[in-house]
Amino acid sequence: MERREIDKRRLLVHSNDIFMFMSACLLEDDNENMEKGDYRDCGLFPRGSGICCFCTSRNAMGFQVIFLTIQARKRAKEHFRQAIKTGVAGLLSMVLAEFFGLPEGYWAVISAVIVMQSNIGAAVSAAWSRLAGTAIGAFVGALFVALWGVNAAAFGVAVTLTVLICAFLGLLDSYRLASATVAIVMLFGRPDVSWTVALHRFTEVSLGVVVALLVTVFIWPSRARKKLHNGIADALSFLYSLYDAVIRRYRGEDAPVEELRARMAKVLQSNEKLQVQTLYEPRLGMERKELLMLLMEHVHRILHAVDALETVTHGGAGGTLREKYEPELGELIERIGAAIQRLCEEVTAWRFSMPGDDLPCAISALEEKTTAIRKARLTATHDLEEILHYYSQFHALRNLAREIDLARETGGRWISSEE
Repeated sequence: MERREIDKRRLLVHSNDIFMFMSACLLEDDNENMEKGDYRDCGLFPRGSGICCFCTSRNAMGFQVIFLTIQARKRAKEHFRQAIKTGVAGLLSMVLAEFFGLPEGYWAVISAVIVMQSNIGAAVSAAWSRLAGTAIGAFVGALFVALWGVNAAAFGVAVTLTVLICAFLGLLDSYRLASATVAIVMLFGRPDVSWTVALHRFTEVSLGVVVALLVTVFIWPSRARKKLHNGIADALSFLYSLYDAVIRRYRGEDAPVEELRARMAKVLQSNEKLQVQTLYEPRLGMERKELLMLLMEHVHRILHAVDALETVTHGGAGGTLREKYEPELGELIERIGAAIQRLCEEVTAWRFSMPGDDLPCAISALEEKTTAIRKARLTATHDLEEILHYYSQFHALRNLAREIDLARETGGRWISSEE
């Protein structure tokens, strides 16, 4: 049962790509084939990462089909729900507009459809943008018609002023809608009823916005906070894959570092949007929100540390100096990978613990080995460039280890304060 309940993130790779994959949990019947070497590495995810990275040649196609089927069903379910919600919002807006006798109720329907988003935070953000833009545009348009009538000069000044007001108020996403509302009020109405037209537009838009928010909250609600939680766990999974790829390339193996970095950038871009949307959601669970924001910052810092490690290891191990620092160097590398995995598991389960002494002990052991080698002048036979190369790698590894422990410590302290 436990194996069946393993997080899908540990069994599947990202949804927009086709990978050959196999989980270790699903390979029990293929152990003999694995021992014989009858498997293929997909090259994008490391073995033992918790993300499927290899498959036996016999089952490759079958698991590819499973992967595509699960991801397609997941996307289809989300799209189906969103389609139903959008249809319900449009229908309710039209019925209510007719019930209240609004002259141009289609604006309510249009607003409801536009505001409908995939999660509550995004819907609230879109609703605020549309309401603010409509209010500013309606007011400015009606005011200019009342004072100067409908003419080209007044219209141009009104649009310019509307954009400036939105920019001053920090409503950069609203100025287009506000300008469009100015045009509707000034160009499609009569001067004697400009205020009436402005009020009708705002009322119709407000009705659509309210309906969309209610549908988003009460019908299959989805929170940006939950999606951000999953997104951070995904980012940490990719971070481990990227770290492992950097190490494998350092050791002279082929590894898709650039491709993984590109995928990581897409995940972070999506998370940044979710982070903004999370801020618009109700203030329930603020503690979790704040911890998610802190974890986002830690993910960026760990990524920077991995990038720094990739920079100093890009040329490969080079020479034989690295062998003098084994097995301590290899132990630190392995423990860093295990720590990233552990952090990903803690974020996924939302059960944090304070970091242990694994990484500090590995760092201390390598520092002692480095000091002993230096004092024994065992590096005298190596050129200066190779020595500097090793020290750069050591400092990059040490910085990465500390960033990982800081992230785990943040989660551990936060959970302890809640308890």
